[in-house]
Amino acid sequence: MAELIKPHKAGRLVNQIKKLAVDVGELPDVERSADPTDDFLLAISEAGQADYLVTADERRLLALDRHKGTRIVSVSDFAALFVSSKKRRNDCAGPLRKSSGMQRTS
Repeated sequence: MAELIKPHKAGRLVNQIKKLAVDVGELPDVERSADPTDDFLLAISEAGQADYLVTADERRLLALDRHKGTRIVSVSDFAALFVSSKKRRNDCAGPLRKSSGMQRTS
């Protein structure tokens, strides 16, 4: 597995995650999952007021459907939400206009 990701790319990814990460502070006590080792995920989603908790854990976490304000969804369902949301944004933008002749250079 180590051969798949070059160290400099892994470091770059970690740095990008650090920029987006939020410290949610102290976690609440949660005892809700059929697997107690999953309760910390529910606590993090609650403390961080997450919209979604994405998991492949079909028998335990997905069975809960929601925790507080967080929807618990599968990877494929989340991907479908993302694609559908992106499509809606593109549809709302209207048709593309032809260029006025000016080009942006970066």
